[in-house]
Amino acid sequence: MTAAREALDGQWGRLTATARGKLLWRLGEILSREAENLAGLEVRDGGKLVREMVGQMRSLPDYYFYYAGLADKLQGTVVPTDKPNYFVYTRHEPVGVVGAITPWNSPLLLLTWKVAAGLAAGCTFVVKPSEHTPPRPWRSRSCSPKRAFRPA
Repeated sequence: MTAAREALDGQWGRLTATARGKLLWRLGEILSREAENLAGLEVRDGGKLVREMVGQMRSLPDYYFYYAGLADKLQGTVVPTDKPNYFVYTRHEPVGVVGAITPWNSPLLLLTWKVAAGLAAGCTFVVKPSEHTPPRPWRSRSCSPKRAFRPA
């Protein structure tokens, strides 16, 4: 929790929406290259069907690509008011540190559903996987978020 808060208050929180989008795009590209490897991990560790996991892992990058493109388009709106000299508007901001609880089945896909949008919005995450899930989602160093988010 402390590390997520420090990231939000530090380097991650200072990134522009465009920079966050580029990082999410990079993560999507890495996941795209590693889809078969990740599917194999899910099949071996989770007992899932090969066809199901290959399909899921091939779809993961699309979520990151979508939210990468949306990251710099989170705009507020001006709200009309009948009060003179008042300017009322909404502004989208990160909500802060988000807790993401993932189930034992399809943890990487369900984690992606949670974090892709939140990262695009500027949030940070603490992930709590099911105690029945082997620690596999980011086991493959080749597709670690740290690899995608390191300086280019």
